[in-house]
This record gives sequence, structure tokens and C-alpha cells, in this order.
Amino acid sequence: MKISAIITAGGTGKRLPGAIKKQFLLLGNKPILFHTLERFLTKSIVNEIVISLPEDEFIDASDKIKSSYPQANIKFVKGGKERQDSVYNALLACSPDCDIVLIHDGVRPFFGKDIIEEMLEKVEVGTGVIPVSQVKFTVKECLAGLVIKSIPRANLYNIHTPQCFFYQDILKLNNEAMRDNKLYTDDASLFEERGMTVKTVLESDYNIKITTEEDLIFAEFLLLHIKNLYTEN
Repeated sequence: MKISAIITAGGTGKRLPGAIKKQFLLLGNKPILFHTLERFLTKSIVNEIVISLPEDEFIDASDKIKSSYPQANIKFVKGGKERQDSVYNALLACSPDCDIVLIHDGVRPFFGKDIIEEMLEKVEVGTGVIPVSQVKFTVKECLAGLVIKSIPRANLYNIHTPQCFFYQDILKLNNEAMRDNKLYTDDASLFEERGMTVKTVLESDYNIKITTEEDLIFAEFLLLHIKNLYTEN
């Protein structure tokens, strides 16, 4: 069974100030994207990695990654206007004999060390698998500074990546989405709209997406203090 991992790192990182895009900001002594990439490189079951990169930094970024990880089987594609465009470009670059694909945000360097194996146990043709964590806070719908209603949180979950699918399934759905000019907030949404099954596996809240300055500060803490929660034994 051939497994490909897609890492989306083609965004502009608008919510973090500064000239450096968030995926290239230093976390410890290396860019956030490098930490994420290394998580996949520890997984021998992953046969290839496809990374989407910003078009304006494509050559420099891909050269740096290739020189830093010369033995790794990594492909590069240019990111599109939307995340979905970047995912689609990466799907087209996967090996034709790919069976299963993992799609992951480049600024999530702390996904659980066993989460990929757990998803691979559950994924089936026509059925995707995503990592989730329970919503812990009270949730309210608000409008124009006023509370509209409280929303029971018993069945509410935060959605993480990587998300796991059979390659032909997610490629077909992306082909249809591109044809119909539809945008989705995550890859599993393509399955949901068509009434297809999406299974879940429980993930830690430490699988943060670094999008704000607060996230970056928390990521520095995680890197220093709880490596055992996300690194290999």
C-alpha cells in the first residue's frame, strides 16, 4: 500500500504580522514547516511527501528544503489562491500508484505520534478519517456584540489535520469541486456534502495550527516542555 502525505504551505499567513510568511517563521532554531516535515519523515509508512509552496518563494523554499533533507522523497508544487487550490495541485503531483493520502497543514507541527497509524486502521474506500478533539468551553452564537443563543457542546469537536483518504476518492471529489467552482474549509467537507462517511479519531489539543502570535508563543512552550507528547519513542 503506497501512502502519500500532502503538506499545505502555500499560504500568505496574513494573520501573523511581518514580512516572513508564518510557515517560514522560526520555531526554536528552524522554520515551522521544517518541524512539520520532520514529523512525516519519521514515518517509514509514508512513501512520498508533496509540499505546496508560495509561488513567490517557490524556488528559494524548495531549494532550502532539498538541501536540508537531501535523502527524503519530496515533491514540490506551487500553491494556489485558496488552500483547496494548493491541495488540488498537490494531489495531481502524487504518484499514480498512490493508494492513501494524508493532507496536513504546514503550520501544525505537533500532531500526535500515533495519529497516522490510528487513521490508517479506520480508512476505507468511500470513507475518510479525521482527527478531532472535544470542545471544552461554553459555545455561544453572537451577532453584532450580542449573544444570540448558547450551543450545547456535548457533540461539538475541534477538527485537526492530517486528514486521511483513499487517493482516488479525494482526487475525484476535488475534480468535481474544481469543476463546480466550490470552496470548502477542510478536505473532509467534500465527503460530508455528498453524504459520504467521515470517521474520527481522538487527537490532543496540542495539535495547534499556528496562525497568531499567541499560537507561536504557545508553540515555543510546547517545543521546549512536552516533546514526548508528539515525538517518536
